[in-house]
Amino acid sequence: LWDHLPEDFEESNEHKAFIDTLMSATRTPELAEVVLPSMATHWERLSHCSDSEQVRRLWALATRLGVAASEVVMPEVKTLGTFIGALGMIPSDFVATKEDVDALYAVEPKVAEPQIADPDEVTSNLIQAVVRVVANSGVAKASMTRVCRAAHVTTGSAKPRFASMADLMSRGYEYSVMEVARQNVAQSNEVFGGVSPIQAYARLVISSLHPSRKSWRRYRQEMHLASRVNPAIAAQMSAGIQRVNEVLKESLRASGVDESIINISILVNQAQSIGFSLIDDLGIPVRGINHAVIPSIITVELFATLA
Repeated sequence: LWDHLPEDFEESNEHKAFIDTLMSATRTPELAEVVLPSMATHWERLSHCSDSEQVRRLWALATRLGVAASEVVMPEVKTLGTFIGALGMIPSDFVATKEDVDALYAVEPKVAEPQIADPDEVTSNLIQAVVRVVANSGVAKASMTRVCRAAHVTTGSAKPRFASMADLMSRGYEYSVMEVARQNVAQSNEVFGGVSPIQAYARLVISSLHPSRKSWRRYRQEMHLASRVNPAIAAQMSAGIQRVNEVLKESLRASGVDESIINISILVNQAQSIGFSLIDDLGIPVRGINHAVIPSIITVELFATLA
């Protein structure tokens, strides 16, 4: 977890199993009984370190976990090794200024679970139901019967709309991720107001982990887990992510973000959104650490050199 990796470990089957274990631990009692106490022990050790040490390790861990979890649907994230290395530049005794800390928490964007507003009410109900079902029990245990029961519709009404569970789950992912992106774009003026793009990003990290989005985060996690073994889901998720990325690029340009860092900003966000939510789900209070250390060190100029 904390950089003590054997050479080439991240290319091994053991690493793939490690990621699968972490991603399915919270809904699998046999795993949770082992994984959650282990994570608590790690956090107890790290919580006694300086703010900058906590941030350096957790940002690197979140990025590495996010890369491993999303590389099937977004292969470009594998280029973030240089960014992970740059995080090691943060000195363990660095202290963020009061101004940076105040700026970070001056705005807390309002977020919510994605609400699907398809013109067809049955389709909308099915998509919202599949998010809940998959978030609670995982892809393998989800079935059309369970989803229809949760949506209060008949199984016969689902068949004309979705050819298979894979189709329904992927449509649910695309609808949801687009709605989350729409929420983020809608509040971009407030988030970016008066601060640098890196400070604005740190604000988004905190807001995206708000408890109100917990079901969405677990659904996304389960879909990324499924994409590692299901090519059909992986292909549909990849197409959805690319469409969302185009929306995010336009939003960043409209907010005045320098063109040189737009692509890497999106890659970092895609990886860390998975990684941070996974760490948070496993009991490490990511929202509570002092992310203001990052805006003080990782400058736009450094981001541009990594792009």
